[in-house]
Amino acid sequence: MLDLSTVTHSDFEAVLQTMFQFPNGDGLQLIGVNKLPSPSPRQQAFSLLFAHPTLVLPQSIQALSHAQMGELQVFLVPIQPDGRGRLYEAVFN
Repeated sequence: MLDLSTVTHSDFEAVLQTMFQFPNGDGLQLIGVNKLPSPSPRQQAFSLLFAHPTLVLPQSIQALSHAQMGELQVFLVPIQPDGRGRLYEAVFN
């Protein structure tokens, strides 16, 4: 499983526009990586933005896997849908 305490925004920028799969085979596309103000000089805060045309998820921890990054668990929060579909955000801080 991916060690989320060591990943950076650059790790996810390298896989922008790719799919993160759920165990059931459905998945979310990573459509954005945004730097955020960091809580300390040693930490790098960032957020990930995922999209799916129709999938409705509650705010919850979700198990995802990625072909290059491996398995990870992230807390996804639904945000306002737009033309890309339903959007979900995960914040790392």
